[in-house]
Amino acid sequence: MAELQRCRTAAGTARPAWKVLRVLGNLLQLPDFDYQSSEQVRDELRAAVEAAPPLQHAGDFAGQDPAGVEILIDVPMYQVDALLRRSPALQATNTALAGAVEYGS
Repeated sequence: MAELQRCRTAAGTARPAWKVLRVLGNLLQLPDFDYQSSEQVRDELRAAVEAAPPLQHAGDFAGQDPAGVEILIDVPMYQVDALLRRSPALQATNTALAGAVEYGS
C-alpha cells in the first residue's frame, strides 16, 4: 500500500493533531500516549482494525413482509439545514412538496 504524504507543512507553530492529542493524553496521565510518530499511530490503528471481528448483518430485512414496515418521516428531506431550506430549486421539487409528516405504511 502506498504511504500517504502530507500535502503541505502546518502554518506557523501549529502541530499535527496526533501530537496535540499525545500531549493532552500525557497531561491527563492516560496510558499508551507515548507515540513518537504518526506512523506509530497509523500502525496501531491498522492493527486494531484488522483484529476487529467482521461486521455481520443481524437480521433478514429483505425476507420480512413489507406491510409490517412502518415509515416514519418527521422532517421533509430539504428542510434539515439552513442551506437546503434556502434553495428555491430544491423547494420546488416533488420531494419537498410531499409534506412534512408521514407516519404509517
